[in-house]
Amino acid sequence: MASHLYHDVYFPWPHLLFDDDVFREYFARRDRKVAGASWVNRLAWAQYENHFLRIGFEFLAMRFSESAFDEPFYRRFEGILGRYARWDLSRNFFHVVVRKPQATSGAGH
Repeated sequence: MASHLYHDVYFPWPHLLFDDDVFREYFARRDRKVAGASWVNRLAWAQYENHFLRIGFEFLAMRFSESAFDEPFYRRFEGILGRYARWDLSRNFFHVVVRKPQATSGAGH
């Protein structure tokens, strides 16, 4: 649900719902400047986890901050949000400790 600008954008999943030009207009109307997606990415937790594993990290610890699921809001945007697992959408912030295992040398070395 998290947006890196959660103090300024007051609804869930804005990073999954709207393009950069929507945010530029939103902030321009408030006399504020934003560079676009540089302030937030468009990934859900499952995608982060996949990237961590793909590049060789292993998880040592992980926990999630979860928020109440806004069912009416979800239903309003289900055409977009339905692409993501509901359990993933209920996660707000993640806190992980990862480690990249050391490469083992070949046999006989």
